Amino acid sequence: MIKGFINQNERLCDIVFLVAATTTLQIYFLSDIGFYSDDWAFLGVLTNIKSSNLFTFIYNFYLLYKDVLITRPIQIIQLSTLYWFFGTSPLGYHISNLFFLILLVIYFYLSLNKLQIPRIAAFTIPLIYTLLPHYSTTRIWLASFNINVSTCFFFINLYASIEYIESISDRKRKWQWMLISLLSLAVSILAYEVIVPLFAINFFVVWWKGRNKNVKTTSLIVASIAIYLLCILFKVKYSTRIGGYTSNYLITISQAYKAAAMNDFYIYGVKLPKHIWHLFQTRTSEKIYFIASAMSLIIFLYLIQFKIQTYTRRFWLLTILTGAAIYITGYLIFLTANNLQPTPTGINNRVTTTAAIGVATCFFGSIGLLSFYIKNNHIKVFFFSFITSILCGFGYIINCTVSTFFSQSYISQLKILDSLRKSVPKLTAKNTLILDGICPYLGPAPIFDCEWDLAGALQVHYRNMYTQADVRTNRLTYNENGLTTITYGKKNFYSYNRYLIIYNNQNKKYFTLNNFKDAKTYFTTNRAADIITCSEGREGYGTSIF
Repeated sequence: MIKGFINQNERLCDIVFLVAATTTLQIYFLSDIGFYSDDWAFLGVLTNIKSSNLFTFIYNFYLLYKDVLITRPIQIIQLSTLYWFFGTSPLGYHISNLFFLILLVIYFYLSLNKLQIPRIAAFTIPLIYTLLPHYSTTRIWLASFNINVSTCFFFINLYASIEYIESISDRKRKWQWMLISLLSLAVSILAYEVIVPLFAINFFVVWWKGRNKNVKTTSLIVASIAIYLLCILFKVKYSTRIGGYTSNYLITISQAYKAAAMNDFYIYGVKLPKHIWHLFQTRTSEKIYFIASAMSLIIFLYLIQFKIQTYTRRFWLLTILTGAAIYITGYLIFLTANNLQPTPTGINNRVTTTAAIGVATCFFGSIGLLSFYIKNNHIKVFFFSFITSILCGFGYIINCTVSTFFSQSYISQLKILDSLRKSVPKLTAKNTLILDGICPYLGPAPIFDCEWDLAGALQVHYRNMYTQADVRTNRLTYNENGLTTITYGKKNFYSYNRYLIIYNNQNKKYFTLNNFKDAKTYFTTNRAADIITCSEGREGYGTSIF
């Protein structure tokens, strides 16, 4: 097999293409999406912080939210900095996310380039990855943007480490690359923990690269492992997410991995054409299909220049095995915590971001392996380019379709908040407001489905950090003592008093629940909207669109 070394012009063309593909996807919905779920909880606190400069603002946010975000200090800095500059205008937040998505795909490509793997792999794997629908949430949901930061700095770490090794080989030891490598390692882990196991691959690559170039990498490896372990110890000490297994550990883990594999390779693999056809018939606009078709054609014309006939079956099989190893490693963090809940389109699919690197690699290797068995070289190249371009187009369609639900959800949120503010012009810190008469989900997108998103939104609109609220769903119950809601398995109890208000968004009226009689009268005459007309949904999943 001939290694596909990449010259400067090819590298520049590939980077421009990858940036264009990433941007084309994000631009479709960039100005239409807003805030959702945890975003409102963060904004509710940020809106009510008074500070004269950015540094004290960040520190004050840390003091208020350290119990929740102490293990993700990078997210604390990210959220508070973005709010400092953009306030409650969502566009700036989403532009910053686009920046990191672009940086991510660039350093993904450059890292593979540094490893001197063939150009076809160095270009196509990041291309497939940047358009995969598996982690659609991280393109839309502010609370998950730190995952893109984490993944971006993972690749910066890999790139900087290889640069440092090459500088030693050229006898121009450049300590700045070692510093960048170590700093990016810490930033990546302190931004989000799912990436942690994947650094084992980076450490192996550093060792392997140093051995091939016959240079000592001891200082870099020792320093990297020291920082790696310190970051892990910090997370273990303060994390509240470790454990949580209430049944047989092995059974729970095997079921979670099976569900993830079904989601990543069956729903978004074998059944992908069926889902695309279903969306075409029921949901997706013609505009999305037109852009996806144009993108697929451009990708096809770009890929057809590559000479894949030079690559052996061994190369394609090794690629698939490497992808499988990355995929498994991408979920290894969940061996320590029972919160792997894979979903195709809901906000829980954020956890797939790291494993999706392995998915993209497996998809690339599988398409290449199928093309290997085609004897005619022209048909072989055509087949590889066509299937890859179709896969990328499908990814674009699903990502954009998912985004339309989030766009509509944000509009619904704003309408509800505007109506509520007109009907209930004042809320005090003593009040608790229960929102009724809404569907909590619009497809995979949450509208309002729990106490923290609605409370946060009201804290923003009423400028009161202590406003309390919750949402009536089919999980709400009431008895002689008060109301009980259940969110993500947690029970919230609200006793009857003159400060307990229930607002019905359908008739735009609010009622005070002073006692059980008031509650019984209200709930007898106002059946839950989500039971009557709404599709049944779950936290983190929403409702299915397939």
